[in-house]
Amino acid sequence: MRFTALALLAHLAYGQADWPTFGRDAAGTRYSTLKQIDTKNVSKLQRAWTYKMREGQGGRVWENSPIVVGGVMYVTTAGSKVVALDPEKGTELWSYEVKGGQPAQRGLEYWAGDKLSPASVFFGTSDGRLIALNAKTGQPVPGFGKEGFVDLKSGVQNGIANAPFGLDSPPIVYKSVVITGAHVQEGPSLGASGDTRAWDIHTGKLVWQFHSVPQPGEFGNDTWAGDSWKSRSGTNTWGLFTIDEKRGILYMPLGEPTADYYGMDRLGANLYGTTLVALDALTGKRLWHFQ
Repeated sequence: MRFTALALLAHLAYGQADWPTFGRDAAGTRYSTLKQIDTKNVSKLQRAWTYKMREGQGGRVWENSPIVVGGVMYVTTAGSKVVALDPEKGTELWSYEVKGGQPAQRGLEYWAGDKLSPASVFFGTSDGRLIALNAKTGQPVPGFGKEGFVDLKSGVQNGIANAPFGLDSPPIVYKSVVITGAHVQEGPSLGASGDTRAWDIHTGKLVWQFHSVPQPGEFGNDTWAGDSWKSRSGTNTWGLFTIDEKRGILYMPLGEPTADYYGMDRLGANLYGTTLVALDALTGKRLWHFQ
């Protein structure tokens, strides 16, 4: 598998040319203001460089969108690494090997840092960790979680020790929190929760947790017949979040409850399955939902 950059990345100017998150901005517009490439010259583009994502191994599906900030490109690879590249030459600036699992195949998130913590890149892993790396050195950030690592499995396993849980897509940063979705099973019915959670940007401590299958006493629990809510998996944001930064609203698209092709053991509307939910990004409070 290879990652190829075209000549449109040849001249990066800090700010205009930055792409610090999966969709370029928190709203996910995926729009660049760069004007060097247009309909008149696009046919003349030539390959500038090629970076091998998985040296000497076969083609594994990798849906990564690299991010670019301040003249540095960050990308996760199918070879269990996270790398920083010179976007003009394709050469490595640093490389970090992820041990025990694969880094998220859809990419990672950048945070500019502040007086308390360095500029960082955040990403999840297939074995259920959230990792923060120093964006300049590629080393784990000591003050975040346990030496740069947060255990995402804690608090969502529903008493099922081996329930699959990981993070395939990048988290999203808003002010003082980094927000994560979940990659869980599509069957059988019982397993890890697909809850969305927010973590303190400096310490990695849990700030809020939204139960995507409402627990007793919470709004929507009565949409699950009997005890069908209990230990239910699925109902997760496995893809991408967007945020209205001006209003502080997080939008999360939640998938189907498990088992996704069989619902006789979960009669009812099953909130928040197949639902778009809007939350206060800093508190996790539900603002509205549309199923």
